[in-house]
Amino acid sequence: MLFTGTELVCPAGRKDSGPLIVDLGAILTAEARQAEIAFVTPQKAPELLREFNEAWRNLHKLTVQLAAEKLAAERQTANRRAVLLVDTVPSILKEKHLTSNDANRDAIITLDAEYQALLETEDQLTAIVAYLRGKLTSFENAFSAVKKIMSEDTYNMQARQNPNLKGGGSSGLADDRSRPASPPPASPPRSTGFGKARY
Repeated sequence: MLFTGTELVCPAGRKDSGPLIVDLGAILTAEARQAEIAFVTPQKAPELLREFNEAWRNLHKLTVQLAAEKLAAERQTANRRAVLLVDTVPSILKEKHLTSNDANRDAIITLDAEYQALLETEDQLTAIVAYLRGKLTSFENAFSAVKKIMSEDTYNMQARQNPNLKGGGSSGLADDRSRPASPPPASPPRSTGFGKARY
């Protein structure tokens, strides 16, 4: 595995294929924008969510492709081990007068240069897939963080207003004192006796 600027160079899972060159430029740019979460605004959030979602989609595609290469590498390693066990190990055990047991067989397989090269390819692809999956999780967390921030009252587009602060910010008590007093309501006519009132 080799980083050259924004590119990642790694071996292919099939030994008859050349090295794989993975361009991470756009993904690394989107990853750097995760710092903007600290000061995201309602106007900026939709564009940031789109950026994180697109980067996650592209990164997921790369991760699946490299996971397939890893499976191919595992098959190559398993095939080489099978060939060694059937064709090579018995003759070496006989030649060196060794007992046929797991320890001796594994030692002979471990000393095979081709088998070691296949294991190295498998290990590198395993590390790369784990590396990319970590970035996938990072984008998932960033996307969720922006959504969570936007759901808080701090970023409510219709901010709540205190009714006591309308009209220049004076309190209700001060407004009441500045108004002229209203005359008391007139008392209703009093009845002078029983029976129908006369007007």
